[in-house]
Amino acid sequence: MVPTGGIDATISDAPEQRRSYAQVVHFDALVVGAGQAGLAAGHYLSRAGATFLVLDADRRVGDVWRRRWPFLKLITPVCRNGLPGLPFPGAPDDLPSRDRVADYLEHYARHFQLPVRNGVLVERLSPDLHGYRIATSDGDFTSRVVIVATGAFRALKIPEWASRLDPSISQLTAPEYAGPEALPPGDVCVIGAGNSGAQVALDIGPARRVYLAGPHPGTLPRTVLGRDVYHWIWPALRLRTTWGIGRIIATRRHRPGHPLVGLRPADLERDGLVRVGRVRGACDGRPQLDDGRVLDVGTVIWATGYRPHYPWIDLPIFDAGGAPRHEGGLVPEASGLAFLGLPYQRRLNSGLVGGVGSDAREIVDLLLGT
Repeated sequence: MVPTGGIDATISDAPEQRRSYAQVVHFDALVVGAGQAGLAAGHYLSRAGATFLVLDADRRVGDVWRRRWPFLKLITPVCRNGLPGLPFPGAPDDLPSRDRVADYLEHYARHFQLPVRNGVLVERLSPDLHGYRIATSDGDFTSRVVIVATGAFRALKIPEWASRLDPSISQLTAPEYAGPEALPPGDVCVIGAGNSGAQVALDIGPARRVYLAGPHPGTLPRTVLGRDVYHWIWPALRLRTTWGIGRIIATRRHRPGHPLVGLRPADLERDGLVRVGRVRGACDGRPQLDDGRVLDVGTVIWATGYRPHYPWIDLPIFDAGGAPRHEGGLVPEASGLAFLGLPYQRRLNSGLVGGVGSDAREIVDLLLGT
């Protein structure tokens, strides 16, 4: 079966017939998504004295991280992963695991007593006399301000030729990967050579042959002059993407992947791991490389990035590729509506855990007029 979904369950991708509700509750602001972006927005809404809710479908805050592969680690160190008002705990240069990130987010929501409502599917966002109406599995809400904080990881980019792979080949996404022991027999092809794909391939390599397919995105050293590389590059990552050199860098965002951090090319040529080029399609039911070689594998793992996916937003605010039209997160055609947590939204680090706070402060101020 070809995987088609993303990893975030904040909203319902297939809205169903809604019940009728006698009462609609109104708030100053509604936030969709209780990940790092939604919680940062909640922090500043609380400081502004606004009445608001943060809506999320998961049972617990942080579950979006708990669903990722077990050994995942952030490429940014502890000292660069704090949200506003509460540093991330741990040694400054440690690389947090997925569970530490999840637990931190859950603690953050409790620490600031943010009004997060878990287990709520957002089914539709539409215009309303009060501004906007959000229909959910827990009733309808209206608000003058809505912040969409579901992030960029909505739906994986899976090419159409994936359906032409032999049914005997198991297909799964990087977030679904649970370790080499959970894979069926045979060699493995990880398609997508960015940080996620490289982490998965390195985990599989000692157990069996794994092909890591895709253009090499380049590398950054883990440390420079005895300090974590992010100590040196963080000031540059705070550059605004609305003008100047930050905007120039942001326009290059469609190039293959972010650089691998702390991984040299030689690190990807060991323990059963084989680097290969781009997979161009399927041939006789098997993945075929640009050089014509066909890989005889039992599993394909997709680490090919994500595409925008907002079927629940009933507003004409999207471009031909499904991405929201916005200026630094604010939607010109829809006053009071904003996105938060998108890559390069207002700064080069907008899509990082430790970078979203600055965007959240500015977005909330602009939306509330404070």
